[in-house]
Amino acid sequence: MSKESNSRPATAHIPPFGLRMQPELRASLQEAAVENGRSLNAEIVARLEASFHRDVLSLKTGELIDALLDRFPPGKVSVTIGKVEDDHDQE
Repeated sequence: MSKESNSRPATAHIPPFGLRMQPELRASLQEAAVENGRSLNAEIVARLEASFHRDVLSLKTGELIDALLDRFPPGKVSVTIGKVEDDHDQE
């Protein structure tokens, strides 16, 4: 198995964490780890980290726009949604 190549610090100083899981889940994670070129631990960590970012990705368009507008003072930003015509649309 290849190690994940990114700029994260070495994990040798992090104490191990025991985790119980069903054998079928472990097998699925191991298979995904091989496909993604990661260790089993790196696969589990990557999936856990992604779960914290998934909230924004699962928002519907209107919810996402509302969430973005909430970050700005009222009246300071507007959003217009519409179809942009290009040369192919006018033929």
